[in-house]
Amino acid sequence: MTGPADHDNDPSVPPHSQEDILDALLHGSFPSIRASKADLNQIRATGTLPTQDDGVAPANGNQNTSTTKRVLNKIVETLSFGTISKRRFEFAEHVLLGNTILLQWHDRKKYLAKEQPFKLENGLLVTYGQICALGGDFFAYKEPICFGKDAEDQIQRFTWGFESLSTKKNPKAKELAETFIKQKKDEVKAVEAAAQPGSKVTTDAYYDSFYAKYVAEMLSALTGFFGTQEKAYLGLSLLNLDHFGADARTAYNAGHTAALRKAASSKAPKALEDAYAMNAFADHYLQDSFAAGHLRVPRRKLYSGSLGRFSKDICAHAMHREDNKAGLHVKNPLGEKWVAFGDSQLLGPDNSTNLAKCQAALAVSAAEVFKAWDTAKVPAASSFGAWQHAPTLESALDPANHPPMFNKEGCPRTELLDKTCKTYESMNSLLWTYPTTAVKLLTAKG
Repeated sequence: MTGPADHDNDPSVPPHSQEDILDALLHGSFPSIRASKADLNQIRATGTLPTQDDGVAPANGNQNTSTTKRVLNKIVETLSFGTISKRRFEFAEHVLLGNTILLQWHDRKKYLAKEQPFKLENGLLVTYGQICALGGDFFAYKEPICFGKDAEDQIQRFTWGFESLSTKKNPKAKELAETFIKQKKDEVKAVEAAAQPGSKVTTDAYYDSFYAKYVAEMLSALTGFFGTQEKAYLGLSLLNLDHFGADARTAYNAGHTAALRKAASSKAPKALEDAYAMNAFADHYLQDSFAAGHLRVPRRKLYSGSLGRFSKDICAHAMHREDNKAGLHVKNPLGEKWVAFGDSQLLGPDNSTNLAKCQAALAVSAAEVFKAWDTAKVPAASSFGAWQHAPTLESALDPANHPPMFNKEGCPRTELLDKTCKTYESMNSLLWTYPTTAVKLLTAKG
């Protein structure tokens, strides 16, 4: 009988160095993968590397050049997992979702959210959808909302996160937010064009056009904000927990409650406007709850918490990508069934029902804010109407779906890359570790 195995560590994987972030991760976590100085410079300059084999063998002789560059690209994508990853509901999609709902204003008329920008306390002028996109991914409290000891602590964490965007407590917030919005202007226009009835523009087209440039620009901006690349990545990786499964629901409930309280606090028009701005920040987590790759990934189990030991994050990211692409059969509390996708497929024809359900949830979320302002009453979180339209987490685990890459304990399928495999490794097994599993995922094609 063997005792519990140490799946987090592998004797062949030494601790990371204290050099720059990419070099540390590439040399520290995976000794068989080496990045040349030219590779690192190109990643920083363009956000990616070409993967066509150039016929030149790498210095260590372990992999061909094409494989090495493919691995490097996957690492870059994993590091930006949940923030600037190509494979998720992106910044522009969050903007689109938020900007296309109707907001009932203090004159009791309804206006398209895109046409009613908010001026935040620090002078930042933003739309509802832009706040949806910035909230949680680029502005948040230093610790996850879901780690709050109780509901009040979670609400406070959300409020601090919102204030990191909206107030002068964060002196760089206005400049940084304006930088992000400017960098994403062309992509937002492309997504809006793709959303028009009869449009032939595919979501893959706008990602292919803007992703590489965006990674490089966002890396630069985040580094300037956090001080170092290491702090930026570690901080954003930790905050990423609020975007998955039950934790995303906790984050939304905390933020929606904060917004409702703000709305109910005064009959002044400004109270309603401020409450809508807070709610837009909370709606980011609600929107994430419609992306297939956010429903059943056991993110807490697959979180490394260390830049030198980030293999669990690679595992989480791989499962996130697989579910987004394959889609999941889901059901909401109303009994409505559909297939949800992610993976840049928000506007894809196969995701149209999922998009409609998400828009319905966002409409309910905003309507509850107006009602709280109008009645000065705050409903309990257990009665929040948005969740009636959202996929239940239980339905995402339905056997009709392909078996998850990792089960709820964080153990991988015995045939890792086979979506039909229904058996899983054991935590007591000595035959696998997270680092070796991550290497398999990084070196796999696709």
